[in-house]
Amino acid sequence: MRLINKIKEACARNGGGTVALFCDEAQRYDENEYEWLRDVHDHLDRLQIRLFTFLVGQQELLAVKTALQRARKTQIVARLMVEELAFFGIRNVRDVATSLNGYDQTCFPCCGMPSSG
Repeated sequence: MRLINKIKEACARNGGGTVALFCDEAQRYDENEYEWLRDVHDHLDRLQIRLFTFLVGQQELLAVKTALQRARKTQIVARLMVEELAFFGIRNVRDVATSLNGYDQTCFPCCGMPSSG
């Protein structure tokens, strides 16, 4: 309930109704933790807050999804595991150039602010 209340307060403060939640090492979660995330999702949905959950993990996370599907835990899969997107680290010179270009093109957090020194 504390998490739900924090999210609700943040949405009220920011005037929005959409939240992104990133969950790292999700391949280590057990079924109870996925059930808990599903309950949080459902509770926020009743408050008209959309929760987008990004489960980040190792390759074993796909096996977790398959096991949940086989166990007919469709509510968990439908809310938390809709799509898979493989992530790869830097693999070649082009990837390095793309990454470094991102630093060159980024102005967060102080775009247009004069430097202090």
